[in-house]
Amino acid sequence: SKIEESLIGSSSACIFASDSGTSQPYAFTDTEQEFTAGGADTFLIQGNGPPVATSFGVTFINTETQRALLTTVVPDNGGNFVVPVNAEQAGVYAVYAVSSTGVSVDGSGATVITVTPGSFSASNSEISGAGASSAAVGELSTFSIVGRDPFGNQVRSGGPELIMSAVG
Repeated sequence: SKIEESLIGSSSACIFASDSGTSQPYAFTDTEQEFTAGGADTFLIQGNGPPVATSFGVTFINTETQRALLTTVVPDNGGNFVVPVNAEQAGVYAVYAVSSTGVSVDGSGATVITVTPGSFSASNSEISGAGASSAAVGELSTFSIVGRDPFGNQVRSGGPELIMSAVG
């Protein structure tokens, strides 16, 4: 299962599933680590005891665009559910988990994950302003550079040193 967006976790929450009348606590873990756009990071839905659910449907909803990213996860040998985070669009996402029997998991939506831009990409960045295309000797020319990652997200800080040259 693959998700199309990337994330940084800003909080964690405890969730509880109730399948077949048995209460089984599950908790989101590792959501406070930094997730980067285009990365292949994961976090867990961790079980406590024998698995009650055979799978979880996990939905990430971008709180600004309302775009939803869906994935289905199954338990590993320890009863934990490894949730892949392969995000590309930067933003804040609410995380929802629903068990294999369709029972909404208590606490879903309480965990919020923030997607941050990936590394600077010169080919996806922009240069604008009159000084970007012409200049006069002895005159001040100005232009702006908007750094972007490979997915078009604006990179707000960091990145490589930019060296400019003028020919003419």
